[in-house]
Amino acid sequence: MSYLKYRSPAKLNLTLDIKGLRKDGYHEIDSLVTFISLSDEIEIVIGDVGIEFIPPLSPTSLDNDHNTAYLAREYFQGRVSESIKIKVNKNIPQQSGLGGGSSNGAVILQALNNISRNPYTQEELQTIALKIGSDIPLFLHNGNLFRVRGRGEIVEELTLKQNLYLIVILSGIKISTSFAYTTWDKLNIDSTAFTEQFLLSGSIEHLNSTFWLVLDKISPHLRTMKEILLSMKAPVVGVSGSGGALFIPFYCPEERDNFLKKINDTYLANQTVVFKEDLLI
Repeated sequence: MSYLKYRSPAKLNLTLDIKGLRKDGYHEIDSLVTFISLSDEIEIVIGDVGIEFIPPLSPTSLDNDHNTAYLAREYFQGRVSESIKIKVNKNIPQQSGLGGGSSNGAVILQALNNISRNPYTQEELQTIALKIGSDIPLFLHNGNLFRVRGRGEIVEELTLKQNLYLIVILSGIKISTSFAYTTWDKLNIDSTAFTEQFLLSGSIEHLNSTFWLVLDKISPHLRTMKEILLSMKAPVVGVSGSGGALFIPFYCPEERDNFLKKINDTYLANQTVVFKEDLLI
């Protein structure tokens, strides 16, 4: 019997542009994404035969068609001779825009492939990942900064032109990704180009998201948080994914730390989880 442990990182969308609805029913996106220190932990115990999860996987039921970890397991049923027991210790909030479920699915896919002596190539794993969820192919990559396009299958590693110092705020507000996209469809909002603008200018004012145009209408609490932070002279307030997690970017660590002190003097310090992230060249 052997015991393995894996880190399953959260992602942060520095930009996110919804370019339109595709013929296949998915949305075309253009996004700059980074991994952050917040992560889940996945434990795998290898024994005799079969694959099972050790509860609790998450606060929701494991056995449903939308759980990425469960779906990832299905691709290896019958392919492993050992007993595989998997436990997911959750730290990434659900429906926060940080991709916790997608990260879990990708890490389990890669781990089971390694344990099974690589029945799938990396290209095949990417194809499987996309079948499970649009965010999952990203988490099969290693790196610091990525441009993600298509419905999530086009992943290009990039290099930062200068360091970024972030304040990340976990608001505790849950936003359904499918509901956010459906609302975007109904509002008939024009596409944005924040990703392209940031890559051309390098200005943090372009670290923005199409989803703010949706969240301003469907989440008054997030809108209020954004307005408070902007009134405190935040350079910009970004949102990851379809919402829940916010961030404020700075090019100077001292400015970031000073602003963090200002946040700690507001109600946000008691009602949210606030931490620092450094994205270094």
